[in-house]
Parts: sequence; structure tokens; C-alpha cells
Amino acid sequence: MKSELTGTVLCGANNIFTVRSETPAPAAPGETYECRIKGKILKNAEADYNPLCPGDSVCFLPAPETHGAARREGVLLSRGERKNVLLRWNKKGRGAQAIAANVDLLVCIASPVSPPFRPRFLDRLLIAASLTSIPAALCINKCGQGTDEDMEERLADYASRGLPIVRTELTPPGQENLASLGELIRGKRVVFAGQSGVGKTSILNRLAGAKGKV
Repeated sequence: MKSELTGTVLCGANNIFTVRSETPAPAAPGETYECRIKGKILKNAEADYNPLCPGDSVCFLPAPETHGAARREGVLLSRGERKNVLLRWNKKGRGAQAIAANVDLLVCIASPVSPPFRPRFLDRLLIAASLTSIPAALCINKCGQGTDEDMEERLADYASRGLPIVRTELTPPGQENLASLGELIRGKRVVFAGQSGVGKTSILNRLAGAKGKV
């Protein structure tokens, strides 16, 4: 009979969660399992709108290996205690939906013009982070588009409140400050958040060393 393992939730869809194992034995750290919740109700998360989100620590039982199986599977038993959780309001479910847990830093990504700078959107993200004591930073991507006086005043206000601000540009020849962003997030569990089109995926690909995807 296999022993219970501990792991971290990487992602989930349709009540199937990808979990990276953290227990040294019998599984090697870093192995991934596709897991379902035992009995559809997860211990320590019974009252939550969505019981699991990326970053959650979990206890799970690996399923017996099947010869020729393309993936490892398991059954989720319980969720560990969260040090924090980033939430948003789900209108359809009329409840607080967990986006990420056990976060070291929230990086709010915005752009000056395309898409346009939306300070109210950023304020909602920053408030959601502050409610559970998640540190935050601001990344102004596509800074080559230029900023107007109103945007600079708002950025100065954010800076005066102690919010770290990094300005990045990925398009040649004006590439800049990606290394500064990399140093800011190094060794941390980070959430990148921002409206569609601000460059979240491009920044992640560049930081991860991906080629041909920027």
C-alpha cells in the first residue's frame, strides 16, 4: 500500500489538479500527478467556493501504477494551511474565488497605451493583495510607448506608498530593465496579474529563457 505524499498544486481544470510532489520518497521531488478530490469534498476546505488553487500545499495518495500509463494519478486527501490567498469575486458563483495561495509577491503588470493604463484595475489588485498581506510590485511594460503627465503622477503616488516600480520594454532596440524585474522576483513564488495584452506571457517567456515566443 502506498504512503501519502505531500505536494503543491500547479494548476487545475474540471476538478482535476496537477500536483508536483514534494515528498522525497517513494516519489522523487518534482514528479507531477493528475489528482482528483476524494469524495468530492476536501478536508480543510469544505466551505470554500473553490477548494484548491495554484500554490496550495496538499496531501494526496498516489494511485497504483498502471503498466503503460502515460501519466501518474492520485487522490487528494486534504489541503494544508494557507499563509495567504489572492481572491477575486466570482459573480456567477456569488462567492470569493481563490486565484493563488502561499504567494510571496504579486506583480501587477500594466502598459501605458496599448492596452491603456487602468489605475482602478491596479487598485483592485493591490487591495486584494493587501487584504491577506501579500507584498506587491508594479511593472510598467511597453514603456517605449511613453507615459503622459497623469500617468506619471499616479506612478509617483504608488511609489510614495512604498510600491516598487519597474519599467520594462521587450521590443528592440529599447529593451530594458528585464534583469531588474528578474532580481525582484528571484527565489519567490510570484503571481503576474494584469489585463489582456500587457505582456505577461512575453515577460514570463523571456525570463524563462524561451526563444521565439516574445
